[in-house]
Amino acid sequence: GGSATMSDAESDDAAAQGGGDGDWEDWGDAEDMTSPTRDVLDHDRMHDSAGACLRHCKEAHGWDLVALGKALRLDIYGSIRMVNWLRKEVAANRRALEDDALVKHLQAPFAANARPALLEDDELLYPFLPDDALLPALCSDIHGDDEEEEGAAQG
Repeated sequence: GGSATMSDAESDDAAAQGGGDGDWEDWGDAEDMTSPTRDVLDHDRMHDSAGACLRHCKEAHGWDLVALGKALRLDIYGSIRMVNWLRKEVAANRRALEDDALVKHLQAPFAANARPALLEDDELLYPFLPDDALLPALCSDIHGDDEEEEGAAQG
């Protein structure tokens, strides 16, 4: 009767190896920058990723932060400063201002794609919110070809 237990053990092994794999492949697709990200205007609201957060801001409030990041040619530090500034201003003004007024307030320094002094402010390099996935998301390089960073530097 030994052979039956052998094949049982083997089939368990196969299940352990084969069964789990499907889940992992799904995760691979999601690594596209999936990490819970607080809403631009409402820090209590969570999005699945920085991309989803920025899409919501564009669709709900008509403010395309990705386009602004490109227009300002934000590097990683510019992106971090800008996001931290937005976080700080939202936290300070959230209760006083309705969404529309808050968006206008936040847009003001960047009118006509101006580069406000806040983009040079090193105080703003310290994350305002812990684990803020939005910090690097406005970097204009991110939306190009991530693969070829060295090649991109030439042009």
